[in-house]
Amino acid sequence: MSYSAERTGHAVRRIVPRWYNQGAMAARLDFITSNPAKVKMGAERLEKYGVSVTQKSLELEEVQSFDVAEVAEKKIRQAMPQLKEPFFVEDSGFYIKALKGFPGPMIKPIMTALGDERVTKLVGPNDSREVEVISVIAYGDPATGTVKTFQGSYLGTIAESPRGTESRGWLLSKIFIPHGWNQTLAALDDTEWQKFLDDFRHDDHFDKLGQWLQGQKQ
Repeated sequence: MSYSAERTGHAVRRIVPRWYNQGAMAARLDFITSNPAKVKMGAERLEKYGVSVTQKSLELEEVQSFDVAEVAEKKIRQAMPQLKEPFFVEDSGFYIKALKGFPGPMIKPIMTALGDERVTKLVGPNDSREVEVISVIAYGDPATGTVKTFQGSYLGTIAESPRGTESRGWLLSKIFIPHGWNQTLAALDDTEWQKFLDDFRHDDHFDKLGQWLQGQKQ
């Protein structure tokens, strides 16, 4: 971690990490994604930690792995030589119990090829519809070579058919029913959506990133 300090007379100002904007008293991170809705969500999640988020688009090779943390970390290492400031990526895997975890991080090409309706039909009528969504943020600092990963997971079920219209920028919103709910994320109204965020995203990967960044300021 690189630090900065300034001596004035006999006093030395407090040392802070290099990514910490001393004028604005906030950290700024680039979010590598082409999805503006993800950037909006990331900015909202990290605001309470004094972190501002800006969008940056890069062409990165899609990593083929069943381990979503490995996918995110390899993207960080791809992007590192192209950037100068700290940044992060987010990747998710959709693990269907009846399919032994398939499709995992490969959910995006599967959804693109099959669509919501066909993906829900991958699970047989007598099979468990239990799923786990695992999301990982990988953070990178090109100046120091630091790479960190932060994981969150959500339990639920895959819907028997797509429901709802409010995607909110999330690929799985029409087919994922969170544990404790009886409708998909896309079918939740704004109040219910906020309750979902409060209940199910407490201490998730965004919180873990924010808490770690705060710890670097000490």
